[in-house]
Amino acid sequence: MLSLFPQFFDWSWYVPFFFRMFLAWYLLAAGYRIAKYRDASDPKEDSAVAWGLMGGIIILPGVAFLVGAWVQIAAIMTFSLALLAIWFRKQGRGFTPEGKKFYLLLGLVALSLLFLGPGPFAFDLPL
Repeated sequence: MLSLFPQFFDWSWYVPFFFRMFLAWYLLAAGYRIAKYRDASDPKEDSAVAWGLMGGIIILPGVAFLVGAWVQIAAIMTFSLALLAIWFRKQGRGFTPEGKKFYLLLGLVALSLLFLGPGPFAFDLPL
């Protein structure tokens, strides 16, 4: 196969690491933003607990990606969350400013980590 920049193939081992760091950064930021969200139309304290729990569910795979542990489980969770976010967007209810195409790409990056593995600097070891 002809390649314009064949020396870039030397870096192919690090691509899963870059994917993991991107997903960790996004999931931690989005989970924090959702956990701190307060619904002004619902003054009950129960809604704050629900938003905090939902943010915690999003933060959990972000921490797993950051540490590099249980990456395949976190990838399945992230792919499922991306599909859920697309479904919410289709229903007209969205909690974050990103669109459906962004969540599709986010889900595909997570799905690629399911098959590529965690990459370098991770605690996951293939058995």
